[in-house]
Amino acid sequence: VEKHFLANSHIDPNSMKVKNAAEKRSKGKTPFFVPTLDPADDLLKIAKMLTSAGTNVLPVLDKKKNVLGVVRASDVLLEINREYKGVACSKLATMKLASCGPEDSVGKAILLLGKAGIDHLPVVDKNGALLGMVSMSDILGNSQLWNADAQRIPQAASHQAGKRSGY
Repeated sequence: VEKHFLANSHIDPNSMKVKNAAEKRSKGKTPFFVPTLDPADDLLKIAKMLTSAGTNVLPVLDKKKNVLGVVRASDVLLEINREYKGVACSKLATMKLASCGPEDSVGKAILLLGKAGIDHLPVVDKNGALLGMVSMSDILGNSQLWNADAQRIPQAASHQAGKRSGY
């Protein structure tokens, strides 16, 4: 059960049972998807699963789906630290940089993020100096970018009785 789910739901944590919170995500009764690991999974697969699941912990299951334990992101980082100890940053860093300027449109930033297959984009000035970073979650989480007023939807696109919007 994610903290985000609990914070945004209208449940009473003192009366709701854990099974209800863990099994159902919405009124539509959509079950939670819980990614799991096999004891034989390697470090690369574990890191990919943690990243794609957006979580810090994944359960490890045997063939009968019994929980054997959990892998924490902190454990993975410690193992990576041991494996890559002494490796220079220049060997790990992506040197073909995708970046945007402070005056570029959000649409351009989204295209760059998608094209490069990344989720964070450096924002640089004309001289290449770092001004900050923008992430896909920054963009998606900014309600000012996505509300109806900011989208400048043409009046013709409104859903008026008897008219077709074209959108």
